[in-house]
Amino acid sequence: MTSSLILEGKVAVAESSGDVLAVHGPGRFVGELGLLTGQPVFLTASVREHGAVVCIPTERLRELVASDEALGDLILRALLLRRSILVGLGTGFRIVGSRYSPDTRRLREFAARNRLPHRWIDLEEDPGAERLLKMVGIEPDETPVVILGGSQVLRNPSNQELARALGLLDPAEGDISCDLLVVGGSSRSATTYPPGHRPRAAPARPCSPRSS
Repeated sequence: MTSSLILEGKVAVAESSGDVLAVHGPGRFVGELGLLTGQPVFLTASVREHGAVVCIPTERLRELVASDEALGDLILRALLLRRSILVGLGTGFRIVGSRYSPDTRRLREFAARNRLPHRWIDLEEDPGAERLLKMVGIEPDETPVVILGGSQVLRNPSNQELARALGLLDPAEGDISCDLLVVGGSSRSATTYPPGHRPRAAPARPCSPRSS
């Protein structure tokens, strides 16, 4: 997976349905927060006008964000803003289920807490819900379901199963959970201790979302 900096020409970004969300030109870059987090791609990009682009591998992009504070802040702000726009537009995967179902509510809350682009399709109110379920071979009493990429269907997945399907967890990780996760912290925010008084840190362990 790579990010692209456009030097010449134009690139259109669209949903799987073909609806165009944005057209980028010279000086803009094509990419989304999933480039850094390792999540599946929710959108597609296609050339609108021939030109030239610079492709930046994901690992190199992560190195740039970590090593150059000013550039890293600029990139992160842009990616977070794009993610907020996608969340507001309801792009990404779909959750189909009843508003009265505790599991539907759990999946929606999980997606909202993690700022994951998604759309909730209300089984009782959305006129297209039944048609969509028939397309993927699901009966209403089998909901809630999560539909990824228009074809992959998860039947009432746990939070951990959904996170793993979205690339938020390594498939090899076990069922390890935690109550607190500290992310980030630059050298400027580090605490200085007198010689001989620095506390010993406990070994780090990977964390995974708890299933409700």
